[in-house]
Amino acid sequence: MFKIGESVFGAGKLKRVEKDRAVINEAGREVKIPITDMLTIKEINPREAGAGGSDFAKNIGKGTFIVDQKKILNALENPTQLMTDARLQPNISDGKQEGFILREVRNGGIYQSLGLQNGDVLLRINDYNISNPENALQAFTALRGMDRVQVDLLRSGSRMTMTYQIR
Repeated sequence: MFKIGESVFGAGKLKRVEKDRAVINEAGREVKIPITDMLTIKEINPREAGAGGSDFAKNIGKGTFIVDQKKILNALENPTQLMTDARLQPNISDGKQEGFILREVRNGGIYQSLGLQNGDVLLRINDYNISNPENALQAFTALRGMDRVQVDLLRSGSRMTMTYQIR
């Protein structure tokens, strides 16, 4: 839940909420984000919906996971779930944004099942540099139909790549 004027996952400040969308102010311009009419508790809770937890992704080696394709598609169709399993905040370095910091990663949620941790800085998803909210949205949208995804990140100051095989 956000109040008018609060930052929404680093994308901008919430300006107003309309029937079918939220309007945020990002650097002086309005960005309209569609929202679903009603979500049931089951859709929001990934453990009950079968989207999160240990059956969402299986770790098969250091930084390599197999991810259930149906569950990825379900998660992309329910952006509220993605937004409630962790907070993404802009990572500012030398006055410019370089990726997003993961905060408040929920135990048993999608991000944790993907091997991501509090404090990880997400830098790239495949060929997309996620240096701002628009690029991040493009990267998430491009995940549809992919069978392999690589996420470049910083963890405790060290660069690493997580690889996800989608089946």
